[in-house]
Amino acid sequence: AHFLQANGVQPDSLVGLSMRRSIDMIVALLGIWKAGGAYVPLDPDYPASRLAHMITDSGMQLLITESELMPDFAEYDIDIFAWGAIDEKVSSYATDKVEHYTTNSSRAYVIYTSGSTGLPKGVQIPHQALTNFLWSMQREPGLKSDDVFASVTTLSFDIHGLELWLPLITGAEVVVVTTETATDGVRLAKLLQETNATIMQATPATWKLLLDSDWTGQANLKMLCGGEPLPQNLAESLLAKGGELWNMYGPTETTIWSSVSKVETGDAQITIGRPIANTQMYVLNEKMQPVPPGVTGMLFIGGDGVALGYLNRSELTAERFVGNPFGAGKLYNTGDIASYTAEGDLICLGRSDHQVKVRGYRIELGEIETLMVRHPGITDAVVIVREDREDDKRIVGYFRSENSLEPKALRDYLSESLPYYMVPSVLMQVEAFPLTPNGKIDRRALPKPDAGNVNVEAKVAPQTDVERAVAQIWQDVLHIDSIGVTDGFFDIGGHSLLAIRTLNRVREKYGVEISLIDFFNMPTVGEVAQQVEINLWTLADENAQETTDQGDVEKFVL
Repeated sequence: AHFLQANGVQPDSLVGLSMRRSIDMIVALLGIWKAGGAYVPLDPDYPASRLAHMITDSGMQLLITESELMPDFAEYDIDIFAWGAIDEKVSSYATDKVEHYTTNSSRAYVIYTSGSTGLPKGVQIPHQALTNFLWSMQREPGLKSDDVFASVTTLSFDIHGLELWLPLITGAEVVVVTTETATDGVRLAKLLQETNATIMQATPATWKLLLDSDWTGQANLKMLCGGEPLPQNLAESLLAKGGELWNMYGPTETTIWSSVSKVETGDAQITIGRPIANTQMYVLNEKMQPVPPGVTGMLFIGGDGVALGYLNRSELTAERFVGNPFGAGKLYNTGDIASYTAEGDLICLGRSDHQVKVRGYRIELGEIETLMVRHPGITDAVVIVREDREDDKRIVGYFRSENSLEPKALRDYLSESLPYYMVPSVLMQVEAFPLTPNGKIDRRALPKPDAGNVNVEAKVAPQTDVERAVAQIWQDVLHIDSIGVTDGFFDIGGHSLLAIRTLNRVREKYGVEISLIDFFNMPTVGEVAQQVEINLWTLADENAQETTDQGDVEKFVL
C-alpha cells in the first residue's frame, strides 16, 4: 500500500489488475484498498481490443500485472508494474499503518459488463454496498470461522467478491482454485475432497460440469448456485450429493447477490427468495406502482447495494438508476420480469430485453450484433440464444451478406473484440430474416442450425484410429453426423461447456490430460488426435523407464 501511494494512488484512484488466480492476486487487491484505491479487473484472456477499451475508459494511471503479461500492456502510457518487481521493492517501504481517506461512498471496484453499444460498461461499486452484502451473506446463507471456501470464479466476474472477501472477514479459509482446475470437473472434484471444502459458489454450468465428472458428492458441502436460472433437475441432483443448496440472484449493478433462497428436496418451484439485508425489491407496472402477488411486472431493486452508476455513462445511468418513489436513494431497473408468490417469495421469469445469461455470463446480444454489422461484408445481423437440446444453450448469430462469408473468418473477426464466451457457437448466413405481421424480426422463427445449413469447409475424413475415435467423441457430444479432421470444434457448434465434456471423454478413453486452454489453441480433430498420440508416447516412455528403474533396484536389493 505504501508503494502504491508513493506511485500516485490517491483516494478513489482506479488501479488495473491483470493477474492469474493466486494468493498474490488477493494480496495485490488488499494493497490497492489499503492505499485508498479501487481495483479494475483486467482478465488476461480477454481480447486486446476489449482490454484497451477498459484501460482507456477507466482512465487508470497504474496497472499491476505479472512479468509474462507485461508485453500485452506495453503500448499504454500508464505506469505498469510486474508483481515480482513490486515484491522486491516493497521491502524498502514502511510497514506501519497506511493513511488513507476511504469513505462508505468511495469505490471498492469497477467491473466491466457487456454493453449493447458494442463496448463494455463499467459498474462502480462503493465500499458501503460491498460491506452490507458481505455481512448479510455471513448470516445467510452463512459462513463460520471453521469453514473452507473453494473459490472458483474469475476476478472479472463480480461474484468473486463473495468468495474472496467473506472468508477473510469471517476468519475462514479460502482456497484459490486455478483456472485449469476450476474448468476440469475431475480435478475440481478431487480438490474439494482433498481440501475438505465446506462451501463453494458456482454457476449452474460449473455444477453440471462437476456432476458430469462422476463427482461422488460431499455431505458437508454448502452449495451456492447463481448467475443464471437453477433448473429443477439440477437442484435435485445436487441435493442428493451435497448439503445445503442455495439459489442466488442479483445483477452486478446491485452488488453481486440481492436475494437468496434455500432450496429443499421436493420444492414444487425454485424461487429467487427474498431480499438480503438492507435491500428492497419491487415488482412494478408501467406506472411504477406495485402489482399484487401472482401478477408479473418489472423488477426494481433499491437499498444499500445499489451501485454508484456506470462510469462515464451518465445518460445510461439516468435511464437504469431511477428515482425511488418509496424512499431514499435510487432504484435499479433490472430489466427482469418477475412476480411475487402469495408467501412473499420472488419468481424471476426472464428478461424484457435482449440481455441474456449463458453459462453464468451476462451478455448483451446487441453488443454482438453491433460488432457483426461492423464487418464490411455484413448488411444485417441478429443474435439469439437457442436451447434446441436440454441444458445446451448456444449463442447463434444470423447474418445477411451480398457475398458468401466463411463462418470461420467471421468468428476470427469477432474473437478480436469479444471474450470467448460471447463469440457465437454457430454463425449462419441467411437470405432474409423472418418477420412478424407488424414488420419486426421474428426471432422465434429463425431457422434451427444443423449440419445442412451451416457453412463449413469441405470435410477431410479421419485417417488414424485416434483421429476416428476423437471424431466420434465430437459427433456424440455435438450431435453431428459427420466431422472432418480439419473441422474446428467452435466452428461447428461447440462452446466451453461442451469442450469440457469432450476433454473428459478423451481422458476416459485414453487416460491423457488436455487442458481447456490448450484445447482453445488446437481446436480441430487432427490437432487433438496428434496431442493424444504425443501424450500416449510420453506415458509409454515413462512407464518403460519406471520398469527399467524398478528392475535395477530389485537387482541391487537381491
